[in-house]
Amino acid sequence: MDASTAAHYWDYTLDAYELGSDWDRSFVFGEAWFGSASPPGDDHAVADSKFAFTKVLADAGAYSNVTNAYGLLRSPWNANPVPFLMRSEATYGLRGDGYASFPSCSDFASILRTSSLAEMLRALNGQLHGPVHIMVGGHWGYDEAKWGGYLSTQLSADYWLLLSKFLWRQGIVRCPSSCSADAPAADCACGCPATGGDAEAVLEKAGASALAPPQGQWLEKLRTEGNFSAGDALRLLCSVGTPGELFTSAAPQDPLFWPLHGNAERFVHYARILKGAGVLDFDERWGYDHSPSPSDTGLVCDWSAAGDRGAPACAKGTCAGHGENDLLPFDARLGPGAPYSNGDFYDLTAPSSAAMPYVYDTLAHWPGCDGASLLDEDYDDAWRFHNGDDGDDDRG
Repeated sequence: MDASTAAHYWDYTLDAYELGSDWDRSFVFGEAWFGSASPPGDDHAVADSKFAFTKVLADAGAYSNVTNAYGLLRSPWNANPVPFLMRSEATYGLRGDGYASFPSCSDFASILRTSSLAEMLRALNGQLHGPVHIMVGGHWGYDEAKWGGYLSTQLSADYWLLLSKFLWRQGIVRCPSSCSADAPAADCACGCPATGGDAEAVLEKAGASALAPPQGQWLEKLRTEGNFSAGDALRLLCSVGTPGELFTSAAPQDPLFWPLHGNAERFVHYARILKGAGVLDFDERWGYDHSPSPSDTGLVCDWSAAGDRGAPACAKGTCAGHGENDLLPFDARLGPGAPYSNGDFYDLTAPSSAAMPYVYDTLAHWPGCDGASLLDEDYDDAWRFHNGDDGDDDRG
């Protein structure tokens, strides 16, 4: 294999096989590679490896006009002033967000037999790689003395950040648009300034209850199991907390992002080759399976006429950019015809495409599988997700 054309990837299914719950001991988190999965200290800044104190982009106008209040290339709801790459193995006190290991060969093998591209894409977005984002990104920055005991027992701790973002999109959670570089984080925090006194009504109107985890009605669980009121829940959601880069839309700033996604593309290449060889048969029509969850709410909010303090108009729909014929917002440079649609890009990146400037060293060799093969792997006992999202009951 010509090294100049070989794309890099991290086959974390081998870590799942060899390390299991000791996933944070993977070589990728070593000093010679990408640095600690969970740096110590209150700010969780990566302080080892060649990526020690990697700076989050500031004055990011060349890349995006969306930043947090400190001008850092983070989501506006992530009011974190620390300008360095951060990670944590705990999500609201729960190690690995409750996952026993990284996604396994069994998980990939089960999706390899899917009947449609739509189901494959949902699984790739969720169960096949999403847990790694949460397990390494993490989420902290809350009143541990008050809420830590309850939150650390919940297997869907990631729902809190996803629900906070859901409320932010609707204008319920509000965050400062700018803060001076020396402003304390507490003075630049997000909040819910116009919710009134009935927290349960706010959560119900926002649709948070309908997007509850699968264990039962979300607010009812809080009351009966954790002595948590709706007001407590709303205060926690409105404060948002602090997630690491990999658990957010700023994930590409963590160098781990790139080999993580290489493995996903490698998997799709293999599935497409197996279909061409007649080994698999799945529907390749463009699509994406949707299920109600905090990361796939089906709610689209239009802020164009909202004003500074107004509320957006929200309705059920699909965000622009997800359709087969929607155009990519960048020049993929895979030949003439740019800009490309999603459908164009799917065709151009087929494993047989002459436009592809790179290849993978192997598609069929998965050393974390039985016989080092996805086709030989027994996947009957693979844990499956109730809706292809990043959170579920059955993490073992």
